[in-house]
Amino acid sequence: MHRMLLLTLVLTGCGKTWSDKDLVFVNVDEANALIAREDGTWLKAAKPNAWLDARNPDTYRLGHIPGALNLPLRNVDTQWTRLEDHGSVVVYAGTFNDPIADAMSKALLEKGITHVYTLSGGWKAWMEAGGEVERGPDPDLITDETIEARRVRKRAERSGQPPRR
Repeated sequence: MHRMLLLTLVLTGCGKTWSDKDLVFVNVDEANALIAREDGTWLKAAKPNAWLDARNPDTYRLGHIPGALNLPLRNVDTQWTRLEDHGSVVVYAGTFNDPIADAMSKALLEKGITHVYTLSGGWKAWMEAGGEVERGPDPDLITDETIEARRVRKRAERSGQPPRR
């Protein structure tokens, strides 16, 4: 019986599951300090730190932390690699105890992003602290519409015709 249990554990692996206990919460001041920090050494260049807005693109467009990347939670499985070249990542969503920010932070940890922090209070805390606001879309966000537009453009390029608008 014990051999069977041991064999099952070995074959299925003892993979890490992430819980709320694994999340590291930071306030606005701590988050700003994390973003400004450079973690490079003389052997390894520092990677830029990043704000990550987990809200949907329409909400992001209306206002977000300056320079924040927009990665909606629903897209994390296909777009998390946008964060591989960053150091620390501070995740935020709309408000206090936002399940979207928590879920995004856990998803990034699962993907192997090691320095993930969650902004306590999210966007609401940022605004209450008098943080700056930037408006507009994330130019690097990959949306279904963007993918379809690329297909149309490439099809038009192959046929020698200008793309329809």
